[in-house]
Amino acid sequence: MNNLKTAIRNVNIDTPKPNQLYYNAYFAAGLLAHPRRALNLLKYKLSKFKYVVNYHPMVMDIEPTQRCNYKCAMCITAAMSEKRQDMTFDTFRRILDEQFGLMEVKIQGVGEPLLNKDFFRMVDYAKKKLLWVRTTTNGSLLHVNDNYRKLVDSRIHDVNISIDGCTPEVYNDIRLGGDLHRIETNCRLINEYNNKVKKTTVRAWAVLQKKNKHQFFDFPHFFAGLGFTEMALSFALHNYGREGDNAEATDFTFTEDDIRRVAGLAREAGIKMFFWFHPSFSGDSFCQIPFGRVYITTDGHILPCCYIANQEVIDFGDYRDFKKIWFEDYTEFRERLKKKDPLPAFCRQCHGGHG
Repeated sequence: MNNLKTAIRNVNIDTPKPNQLYYNAYFAAGLLAHPRRALNLLKYKLSKFKYVVNYHPMVMDIEPTQRCNYKCAMCITAAMSEKRQDMTFDTFRRILDEQFGLMEVKIQGVGEPLLNKDFFRMVDYAKKKLLWVRTTTNGSLLHVNDNYRKLVDSRIHDVNISIDGCTPEVYNDIRLGGDLHRIETNCRLINEYNNKVKKTTVRAWAVLQKKNKHQFFDFPHFFAGLGFTEMALSFALHNYGREGDNAEATDFTFTEDDIRRVAGLAREAGIKMFFWFHPSFSGDSFCQIPFGRVYITTDGHILPCCYIANQEVIDFGDYRDFKKIWFEDYTEFRERLKKKDPLPAFCRQCHGGHG
């Protein structure tokens, strides 16, 4: 995988980023409107990754639902023994009101966010607080109640639509319960509307795996044909903190010539392409997530990150005990991650299995 990363760097392909001028201006407006947010950021900058922190998290993944209308081959959802109730809007609002240091929120977890009846209220409330708001959807419900139009009109900042195959045979085999023809129609709906009004970024996202890696060179023209102007190919298939590798994961042998070819196909199709990798840490590097970010489940429990997203693997406790968890219980967790002595079992996949 390191050879693949080197090849991508040599071809000069970046990771997904928003318009930097707008991104910076939006954050600056939030800091000016919320002085406690600005002070919190300053404390974070001065902390230099100390184990004991004196600031609140700046980023949260908030899971609106664990329900999904798909049972994807590579996902944890179907294997979870218990499905929690959807998060209520009141719970979501209380979290955002209490977390004065937040700058960004991702409203999505392991489920399909549009299944939560309050999803758009959540987006609207987060936007009113001048938070950068993102989500990921499987795209299957965009046609229902004009969700595609509501999503764009909400001015949410980033929308990733997960599409893991260019043909019905491949897509429907990976995204069990899905229908590629429905997805193609829905993607054209949202892209035609958004490309007119230009209120958000809508990006196609494909997780490469055993069943679709042979379509590596097909994705750029396929996504461009659905009206996307941006796409990401993800090599970030992981096992949600469980022992062993994800059964759908595979080794990739794409060469630098392959990367140049697919980059050329993207330019030819007129689509901006990115690559995304599962995080990895070796040597003196360490995971910085628990120093500024947390994951909140539908029923208000705190998990380390979206790469675990399963409280059957690790559960730091109820959000109602947030201060104790973040300022006390997380201290040892941060120290173990930074020193790698020893690594928590649920974090070892990000460290190549070491520790």
